[in-house]
Amino acid sequence: MKHLLIFILTFCLLIYFESNAQIVIDEVKIKKVYDSHLFAKWDSITKQSLNSGYNSEKSKLGKKLYKNRLESFDYCDFYSDSLKTALSIRQMLIEQVLKTNLFFGGDFLLVEETILGEYVRVNYFLLPIRKNCVDTVYLYGLTNKGIWVLSGVYRIPQLSFNNKFLINNKVAFGHGGNLHDTEFSSFAKNEIVASDFFPRTTLSANGELAKINNFLNRISNGNYSPQ
Repeated sequence: MKHLLIFILTFCLLIYFESNAQIVIDEVKIKKVYDSHLFAKWDSITKQSLNSGYNSEKSKLGKKLYKNRLESFDYCDFYSDSLKTALSIRQMLIEQVLKTNLFFGGDFLLVEETILGEYVRVNYFLLPIRKNCVDTVYLYGLTNKGIWVLSGVYRIPQLSFNNKFLINNKVAFGHGGNLHDTEFSSFAKNEIVASDFFPRTTLSANGELAKINNFLNRISNGNYSPQ
């Protein structure tokens, strides 16, 4: 009788741990699907934006800029000082930042700023959207070890944001107010819903996006204090 009870108890424990292990495996699979789906859709929308800009751009220099961004976009190797990683910086951002409890499932505006120079530097500004407004900026930077870290949290005056602001804000090359390549992407409930990529000097200097971008430039340049 004693041996039978031990057998039954052992069997039940095995079933319990196996079922819990399956739950963990299923959660990992769900997150992997989420990662690849979001990454693929994000890249696809960015390329659509660049192709649209290339087709509408009139100047030869502007077209050359768009073509260069499109060609370089397919390279996933990224250099940050001495770091070389085969992972896309967006893949790492999704894994390390967007899936955290702070942002997972929420509505937010993500602004990608690419500063070209001897080394490429990329900043991500994450702005939670509440009642079609933004008033808080989370600045993320990439370390030499390939880890996205929160560099600062900033309070800005409440500004309006709507996905419609991403339409008709692009101007001809040389006529915009953004000094660096900038992409505005809107996320809702773990999905990217709208995005537009603005190569340098192609973001209109007027409108709500320009107001947001002006504050982000001040933050990026160190001319705005964190909260």
